[in-house]
Amino acid sequence: MGEYRFIVSDTISYETSMYEHQIGHFCTGDIFYKNRGQQDNHGCLGQGKCIIQMKKSGKEILLSAYDEKRGVMETLQRRECYGKDLYLRVYVYLYDNCYYNWMFSNYFQLKANTKADDIFLEFDNALKRDWKYFTTNYFIDYNVVSNSLLKKLSINICHYIRENINQEKYIEMDIDHYDVEGTDSYQKRHMKHTCLFFGYNGLKESLYLLCVDGGLIKKGKISYECILNQFRGDNCETSSENENMIITETYMPEKANYTMDKGDIVRFAKAFLNGTSLSGGGVVLPSDGNYVYGIQIYDYLRQNVDIVIDDIRISHLLVEHKQCMMERIEYMTLKEMIDEKDAAQLNVMLEDMLKTAKVLRNKILRNKVLPNELIGTSVAKYLLNIKEMELKLMNFLCII
Repeated sequence: MGEYRFIVSDTISYETSMYEHQIGHFCTGDIFYKNRGQQDNHGCLGQGKCIIQMKKSGKEILLSAYDEKRGVMETLQRRECYGKDLYLRVYVYLYDNCYYNWMFSNYFQLKANTKADDIFLEFDNALKRDWKYFTTNYFIDYNVVSNSLLKKLSINICHYIRENINQEKYIEMDIDHYDVEGTDSYQKRHMKHTCLFFGYNGLKESLYLLCVDGGLIKKGKISYECILNQFRGDNCETSSENENMIITETYMPEKANYTMDKGDIVRFAKAFLNGTSLSGGGVVLPSDGNYVYGIQIYDYLRQNVDIVIDDIRISHLLVEHKQCMMERIEYMTLKEMIDEKDAAQLNVMLEDMLKTAKVLRNKILRNKVLPNELIGTSVAKYLLNIKEMELKLMNFLCII
């Protein structure tokens, strides 16, 4: 998300409002003209190539636009301009949008689920529905239908998948890996898991998909015949929780603008220290109370150290959290929210914390290969070290 402008005036200023004539282009495609705070919108001239032009002609400034669809340059504005010495400026503004992985609260606050059967540690996030995240996503638009509905409508599932792919949409549904070439279960055992369809071969009558297999993402292939058999329930020897769900996914770029200031960071840091959720504030509903947040997670994980040892995702997430924090501090420094002296101190803290988190992760991974009787004591010690470092870091963030 962003915009760019060409600006002309007889004065030089870093305040864009001081420039008399501005013509620009939002990333959504809309062209606009601004004159001392007043804005005229000219809409989107097309999805193809678009050129905007600013030209001085006598005592006038001509603002024009061209796109391949219309085929000719069209004058959008004709304005008087009496300045003799004119200055031209190019202005690009990208806002603070969700293309930064670490930007939002769900990449700042950690939470541990005290009643989890599967996901024990995660970033504080938005709503979940049936343990799925597809209902709220910045970039993906979802539509969910059921197998049973398609059957009642006599819709061929292969045609349904193909037509959605032709419209640049993906299909996600639970598939028996027994029929998927490229997975470890192929023609060995029946195991249903969610897969993503991304392409097809009409001549060979096969569909291409991505599957999670043994904790890794793998490309696979399945024939039309096998999909039809699974869809009808023929020879079904296994079932899954979501086997009646077919999810259509469409890429939808975020068109809203977001900004962040130092006050946001301080508020996030205080929430981390207080052990409270960041998913409130009218953005999303708060959680149901089954979680511990922020600094409190380390005590909870130390009390359940066997879970940390068994689930390697927890240590990966701790490493990712520290990496995101380092990128956030770099951003704050570049935006001059904090001075370089404070940034240097924060970076020293974060480097030590990231190093400790990586050592913890490596010990847990090594234990999977070479079990160690003292691994529990070691993991608890490193979790306590990270907690103490995190306390120091967050307290420092709250006072800068």
